Amino acid sequence: MATDGARGRWFGVSGLLLLSTVLRLHRLGSQLWLDEIDAVLESIRRPAAEIVTRWPASTSHVLYDLCAHGLVRGLGESALVVRLPAALFGVAGVGALYAFADAALGHRVALAAGALLAVSYHDVFYSQNARGYTTLLFFALLASWAILRLRSAGAGRGVRLGYALSGALAAYAVVLGLFVVAGHALLLGAGVGVGAIRRRTSGLDLRPYAASVAMATVLIAVLYAPFARPLLRFAVHQAQVPADAPAAASDPSAARTGRLARLGVAADAVEGLARGFGGAGALAAVALVSAIGAAAWARRDALSLAVLVAPVGLELAALLAADVPLSPRYFALALPPLVLALGAGLVTVADRVTRAWPPVPSRWAADALIATSVLAAALPLATYYRVPKQDFLGAMAGVASRAREGDGKIAVHYAARGLCRYYHAGFQDVQALADLESQERMGRRLLLVTTLERFLAAEAPALHAHIQSSYRRVQVLPATVGGAEMNIYERTQARF
Repeated sequence: MATDGARGRWFGVSGLLLLSTVLRLHRLGSQLWLDEIDAVLESIRRPAAEIVTRWPASTSHVLYDLCAHGLVRGLGESALVVRLPAALFGVAGVGALYAFADAALGHRVALAAGALLAVSYHDVFYSQNARGYTTLLFFALLASWAILRLRSAGAGRGVRLGYALSGALAAYAVVLGLFVVAGHALLLGAGVGVGAIRRRTSGLDLRPYAASVAMATVLIAVLYAPFARPLLRFAVHQAQVPADAPAAASDPSAARTGRLARLGVAADAVEGLARGFGGAGALAAVALVSAIGAAAWARRDALSLAVLVAPVGLELAALLAADVPLSPRYFALALPPLVLALGAGLVTVADRVTRAWPPVPSRWAADALIATSVLAAALPLATYYRVPKQDFLGAMAGVASRAREGDGKIAVHYAARGLCRYYHAGFQDVQALADLESQERMGRRLLLVTTLERFLAAEAPALHAHIQSSYRRVQVLPATVGGAEMNIYERTQARF
């Protein structure tokens, strides 16, 4: 018969998974945004054999595209179906984080961190995004958990094989998952570093780990062998694009350097974190509690902290060294260590604060404070569910409500990929100023839709400048994706 402690643990984990499932399935079928639309058009709709052998025009998340393709074949194509693998891996990721944290820091911290990930604005976003980020997080956490299990003298061949499979599938989920195995190898293969870590933990036999990382490397090489040439071309192209290209094109007078452009990316990341935690003040409090938690975590189990942080650090160093344009979503691997540090900090702070709260038992009071904090962390989800990721349907309705007979409906730049290629909504595709001038010569009233305007400014600056000087913005439709607002413009007179 299960003990009370085992029964409580089972109920706690079951509650986490149930909560995660509810939050990730709610409004899962809302409209797709551009990144998802590209995945559907350029990869998910392809035959399975082509998904695993031919790199598409856009960046492929091969394992995810393969899973979504299978579901679409069986259930039909819809936003819910193409996102379902992300939701399921998102739920599984909460369980994987719990297992990792339980092995490193115990049940209470694991439960707090799992609850925080379950209600995380950012993880719910990834879980409702038809891309491979939750797949990456799940397999990265499994691989990291396997490393902790390798510390045990009784860890067998199954653990080593589990690491190899998980590490390889993390890389197959998203190309940046290559840094999971690479980061672990760098961390545990450095002699001085390993010696320091082993003195702070129960020790780690590197021989079985070496076999595991070798197996993972071979599997990754086999999985990506069909894509070797296109990936090399893509990497060379990215390395040749200055990190500050978008910023310089959109603001030539600023003459921003690559370093300042990266600061802009960092500002985007901070803004996204603030939105996910309920504002700048809440983010500051989260940062403080996370710092306390990270310190407590390092004292208790330095290896588990290093295992999660090393891939993120290596990825950041490699991308900065390559001087490629960055995006905050490239660093999804940072979410588990951030959430786990916050969970450890919550437990630490709650225990200290409630220690002097008689006559209430301090453990009960601490757990109540942790639960209240988790509920507060869930509040930003209310806003998340109200606003589309990118409101193509709202833009179509907004134009329809303003259009009169004979008016021209124009989808500019990236807006055309959704309105023309995916929805086939009867808009004219305009990618350059000459295209728009051709429409203006017809002498009719024009209604324009734009989105992601910083990229429009970078890639078609003359077109962007003309729209800003000659058209009037009449509606802005908000989005949860930064910069993905849909803008409707009107021009009542032709230019010619």
